[in-house]
Amino acid sequence: MRYGISIALVLFVASGCSATTSQALRGEVGRSVAHAQLVAGTPDSFHDLPDGRRAFQWIKWEVSSQGGPRCLYTAYAVLDGQEHSLAAWEIVDVDGAGCPA
Repeated sequence: MRYGISIALVLFVASGCSATTSQALRGEVGRSVAHAQLVAGTPDSFHDLPDGRRAFQWIKWEVSSQGGPRCLYTAYAVLDGQEHSLAAWEIVDVDGAGCPA
C-alpha cells in the first residue's frame, strides 16, 4: 500500500512538470537562451534555420495517457551578439507541439 501511494505521488508530480516547463519557456520570450537555460536546463540540441533563426530544443519526459513519454519544446531565437554565446540568442517564439500547455 505504501508503495502504491508513493508511485501515485511521483506520477502526480511528474505530470505537473510539463505544464511548468511550457509556461516557463513561454515566459522567456524576449529574453536570452542563457536565461531560459536557468529555467528549463541546458537545451538538448539546436538547429540553424534557413531564415537565420536558431531552434533550441529541450526534451522532457512525460507521464501521460494521451501520448508518448517524450515531449519536445522548441525555442526559436535570433542572434543579437556573438554566435557562440547562449546570451547572444534572443527568444522570439516557443513551441511545445504535442505537449501539455
